Amino acid sequence: SDQNGQSFTFHDGEKTIEAQTKLLGEHNIENLTGAIAVAKSLGISDKDIKFAIRRIKSVPHRLELTTKGNLSIIDDSYNSNPVSSKLAIDTLAKFDGIKIVVTPGLIELGAEEEKYNRELGIHIAKKSCDYVYLVGNSTQTNAIESGLIEQNYPEHKIQRVALPQEAVAYASKKHPSEKVTVLLLNDLPDNY
Repeated sequence: SDQNGQSFTFHDGEKTIEAQTKLLGEHNIENLTGAIAVAKSLGISDKDIKFAIRRIKSVPHRLELTTKGNLSIIDDSYNSNPVSSKLAIDTLAKFDGIKIVVTPGLIELGAEEEKYNRELGIHIAKKSCDYVYLVGNSTQTNAIESGLIEQNYPEHKIQRVALPQEAVAYASKKHPSEKVTVLLLNDLPDNY
């Protein structure tokens, strides 16, 4: 995984296909391998399969990757759940350079909301993300911060912002010549 998407190798027992896709996330590679198997069984050429894989675009706000110079943004800001949020963090962890998470936290989880947000903070800390920008001051962001601190994540690397755009602007200014990847995570379009 990098700012161009993902590269992978498909083995069918006889031949291999080296492929590239703009899609991010291991789950998308698993989906593509199933599609490749079906395409091969239908007699579609390897060249046509590789071309089709390169052309697939992300669904908006679902691990959608955009790059502007040294800044890459992984937009996974549509309504999320505990499992997909952790997978997005895992995807970010594969990128080189400085890794930044921007999130208002998980919402609409009922009585389990605080627990899942704390677990998200723990997962972010374990994946060695360099900075965390928490959008707003809420039960969700407080729980994420609690999970981060529980894992001894450096408190000076946790910032509070009112809007996600502030976090992206700060990241660009703070690291103007370094490779930076920002993950916009959870419910940002609806609420911000």
